[in-house]
Amino acid sequence: MWHVLGLQANLWTEHVRTTSYADRMLWPRAAIVAEIGWSNPTRDWPTFSNRLVADMRRWQRMGLGFNIIPLEPEATFTTREGAVVAGLRQPAAIGTLRYTVDGSAPSARSAAYSGPLMLKPGTKLSAQAFEAALPLGVPKQWLIGTPLPRTRSASKMELCGNAIALRLEDDGPTNGKRIVHWADIMHPCWIWRGAPFSGARRVIAQVGRMPFNFSIGEDIKKITFKPPATPAGELEVRRDGCDGPLIATVPLAAATRTSGVADVSGPIAPQQGSHDLCMTFTGRGPDPYWVLDRLTLQ
Repeated sequence: MWHVLGLQANLWTEHVRTTSYADRMLWPRAAIVAEIGWSNPTRDWPTFSNRLVADMRRWQRMGLGFNIIPLEPEATFTTREGAVVAGLRQPAAIGTLRYTVDGSAPSARSAAYSGPLMLKPGTKLSAQAFEAALPLGVPKQWLIGTPLPRTRSASKMELCGNAIALRLEDDGPTNGKRIVHWADIMHPCWIWRGAPFSGARRVIAQVGRMPFNFSIGEDIKKITFKPPATPAGELEVRRDGCDGPLIATVPLAAATRTSGVADVSGPIAPQQGSHDLCMTFTGRGPDPYWVLDRLTLQ
C-alpha cells in the first residue's frame, strides 16, 4: 500500500467552453495550490503575493492567459448629503490601489486610496492597482451619478444557498462576449441587502440563461421553482426576505430572443427607505437555467 502526502486541484471542463477560459480558470489557481503544498502549514499571503506578481509577468511574456478579475478594483456606492460615497477595494489585496477623479487613467503617481470618497455627480472616477510602479490588471472607471447606488451586480449580492455555488459563463456566442455569473445551481436565488428604495418606480434586471448540463443525478429533483404565469417564466422580487411580500414580477419573454444576457424590466410597487430584496425565478424546471447578473431600481 502506498502512503503519499500531497494535494491536487481538478478543473472540470463541462462548463469551460474555450481554451482561453480554461487558462483563466487554471492560473493563478495552480500556483496558489502549489504554494499551499510547498509552504504548508505556513501561509503568508503578503509574501506569496509578491512572488505571484512576478509569475504573472512571466505568464504574460509566455502568452498564457490568467484570471485578472481579482486584480481589478471593485466599487460600492451609497448616497450622503447629496453626494455619492464611493468605496474601493481590490479582492486580491496586492499592490497599492490608486485613483483619479478627472477622467484620466491612473498611474503609479496617482493618489493612493485610503478611505471612502465623497464625489459629486458627473465625476469620472478611475482606479487601478500598482505594484512597484507596474500596473496590475486593467483600470476601471465609473461615471458618478444617482443610478450607481441603485444598481447591484449579482456577484456582489448574497446567494440564498451554498450547496453548489459556481462561477459560470452564460450561453452567449462562443466568439462573442460572455458574462460569468455567480449562482448556487441547487437554489438560484440572490439577496441584495439594504437596497435603496425611495423614489424607485421600476426594476431593470440583466439576466442570462444556460443549458442545465450538471451531472447531479437524483438531486435534480431537489431544485424546485414556483409555477410560471407565462410560458417563459418570470423574475420575482420580494421585500424583506424570500418569504416577504412580492413587489415586482418581471416577465422573461424578452430575454428569450437572444443568447447571452438581456435586459428585462417591469414596474415595482412604491416603497420607502432601504430594504433587503430577494430575487428568484419561476419556471417548470431548471432547463433553461436562468441567472441574475444585475438589478437596478430606477
